[in-house]
Formats: sequence, C-alpha cells, structure tokens
Amino acid sequence: MALALAHVLIEEDLVDAAFIRKHVKGFLAFKEVAKVWTPEAAAEETGLEAEAIRRLARLYGQSKPACILVGYGVQRYTNGGETVRAIDALAAITGNIGIPGGGVNYNNDRMDGLVDEEVLSGKSLRVFHRTYPRPMMAEFILTADEPKVKAIFCTRANPVTQYMDTGKMLRAFESVDFKVTIDHFMTDTALASDVVLPCAHFLETTDVILPPAVHSYLTYCSPVVKADPWIPSEHWIFTALAKRLGLAAFPSLSEEAWLELALRPFLKAEGLSLEELKAGPVLVSKEGLVAWTDLKFGTPSGRVELWSNRAGMDGFEPTADYRRVVVRPSAKAPFYLLTPHIQGSLHSQHFLDLHEAGERPVVYLGLGAAKGLGIDSGDLVEVRTDTGRLACTAAVDEAQRADLVVIHEGWWLQKGGGVNQLIGERAAGMGLLAVYYEVVCSVEKLQG
Repeated sequence: MALALAHVLIEEDLVDAAFIRKHVKGFLAFKEVAKVWTPEAAAEETGLEAEAIRRLARLYGQSKPACILVGYGVQRYTNGGETVRAIDALAAITGNIGIPGGGVNYNNDRMDGLVDEEVLSGKSLRVFHRTYPRPMMAEFILTADEPKVKAIFCTRANPVTQYMDTGKMLRAFESVDFKVTIDHFMTDTALASDVVLPCAHFLETTDVILPPAVHSYLTYCSPVVKADPWIPSEHWIFTALAKRLGLAAFPSLSEEAWLELALRPFLKAEGLSLEELKAGPVLVSKEGLVAWTDLKFGTPSGRVELWSNRAGMDGFEPTADYRRVVVRPSAKAPFYLLTPHIQGSLHSQHFLDLHEAGERPVVYLGLGAAKGLGIDSGDLVEVRTDTGRLACTAAVDEAQRADLVVIHEGWWLQKGGGVNQLIGERAAGMGLLAVYYEVVCSVEKLQG
C-alpha cells in the first residue's frame, strides 16, 4: 500500500522536488519500483478500494506538514522491514522530514547517546558470552552446544507467555538444569522456574524513568512506600550474587551511584547533577523537539537513502519493494490470526485480576465466518494452527473481515490463555523480526 501511495504522489506531482534533489539518494530507482504498484494492483493485495488509496495519497500529499505514526504491527511479518522502508520513503519524497509536525514516528529514542551503554551492558565485565536472535530464544536454548545452556536467570520478562511457540519454550526451560526468575508475581515463567526470587516494586525503590513513546521527559523516582525488609531490590540481589560468585570486578555501589554512572552523558549534556534531577521531570532537549532539523542523516551518503548499498550487501533489495507474504488461508486453515494488545494492558502485565483461572480467552470472528461455522457469541470453540490449539469463547464482530480471527495476547497460560501456543517460532527479514502475525488457523465449535 505504501508503494501505491508513492505511485500516486509521484504520478500527480505531489512530491517535494527540491527536497528530493538535495537530501534524497535513489529516488529514480524507488520511482521505478513504485511505478509498478498502481492503486488497482495494491487493491488486489490489500482488499482496499483503489479510489480509497488515491484519496489517502492526495490527503497526505496536499497536507504539509504531515506525520505518520508507525506501530509495532507492520513489523510482525517477514516483510516488515521492507514495509517500514516504504513508509519512510513517503515522508522523504514529500519533504516531511526535519519539520515540526512531520516525520515518520515509531518510538522515542531521545536518550540515545545520553546513557552510558557500558554501564548498562557490563561488557567490560564479561568473561564469555553468546548472542542469539531475540525471537529465537527457545531454539537457542535447545540447540546451543559447547557449552550447552545449563542455567537461565530471568528478570523483567515473561518469555513463557510472551515468546512465540509456548510449547517449545516450555520444552526449552525443561531442558535446562537450573532456572531462576525474579518477579513480583507468580507468572508462567516463574512457574517454570526452580527458584523464584520476589523483589521490591518500583514504587519501593530509587530509579529513573526514561522518556517513553509519548513524551520527552526524564523522571527521577524516589520510593513512595517503604519496602518490606524481607523483600530485596533487584539491585541488592545482583550485588549480593556478585559477591557470592567472587566477581571482584563487579562494582559494589549504591542505587544512586549506579544511576549517576549510567546517566553521566545526560547529566553532562544538560549541565545537571543527580540532586537537581530529583527536583522534578526534565525535558530531554537533545536535538530539540524536532528530529533531523539539520537534515544530516546517519547514512554513508548523509542523505535519506531510498537506495541502500548496505541493504543490498545484507541480502535485501537495495530499495524498498513488496514481497508477498507466502502464508495464506487455505481450506485447512481458512483464517488469518492476529494477536494484538488488549486495551488497558501491556503484554502480560495486567492480567492479574482481569481473569480468573478457568476462564477462556475470547476469539473474535466476522459475522459471515461465524454464520458459516454455525458459531454464535458465547460458544466454546477451539482455534487450531500447525503449532498448537487453544480453547476460546467466541465473539461475533459484524465489522470484522470474514477471513480474519483476532485473539488478544498477554492472557496467562495458567489462567486458560497462552495464545502464543498457536504461533510457531520464526525470525525473518530486516532486524530478524518476530513473525507473530504471519499465521493462519481454523476454528471449530466444541460441544458443551
């Protein structure tokens, strides 16, 4: 669709020729790719009307500044990286970069370069370490050799619930001799561990909150309630563990001293001390409030690169192009399966009291699909994929596409959920993306 929007923008001369000439590399190559993707061709792939694509292109091209917000969803396909590249190109060819109200926004990286990465990563303290593609954690645990994975120490995460292929992750945990989880709650990952260490809540400890996606303020957090003396902070756990392991090089510092070390670049850039930061939230002013105002980009050419030699060397197309998703509905699995966030929850963090054990997650079906299967709202159904199956309560949504079913992610396995049981473990494309959304399924009504 992004390429079709570019097609219309170029065809109807809604581009910023001066910006392209000065600040864009590879426009002619990108133009040739977009030339193929007429609104009619894109309509065949997307299910949208060609005229709707034209209207959107004109609205974007005639509205300057214009801003695009890119969420996580488009990344959860094998071609997600190419999709984001094509979306970025829309801002480049219309000159919507480096101006207030423009840009393609994904997340807030305002603290990049303002936090000491060495302090956070502890690279200098490592004697031996290995890396793996993040979506492929279970595969790594099961196949790593010389040495095999003998222990898992898990904190600030719930991989059993949240990673793809829950069954495979559980097998991976079972294959490891010793598992430890630090958490406030008995999550699915904690249940799969040998030792669970409770820790103090963030409202009981000293910390800083970095700017999230929706604002640009850094906030110092002092404890607002007194911690239980029998429940240690993560800082205490790791400091004590380092001592018991004889890691003499591991600094024995207070929480505040660690924060000051980690924030040295920021404090220096802002001319602040940690004490001054305690007075209240601080607006992070790096590069002002608008990105790329100097129009100097971190690419080899210093311009926005719609043609990238590096992408070509990495095995991708030098310019953004459409690669058709090969996973498609069939007679065996007639529905696409999407597993987005539920409103009011962040992954598995807010399912503590929303659902009781034994309840079922809800699967949303379109009216036509539900009628064809003889399913009504409230019926007990089973959703099946090549990876697994999940019992759900049906809900019919008249506005939903007939070839789509939706189950919200995050519901705990121990509470009857665990939608990632249905999703095979895959990493693909630019950035080795977690392919959560490239899944097809069947739905069957159960008796009783």
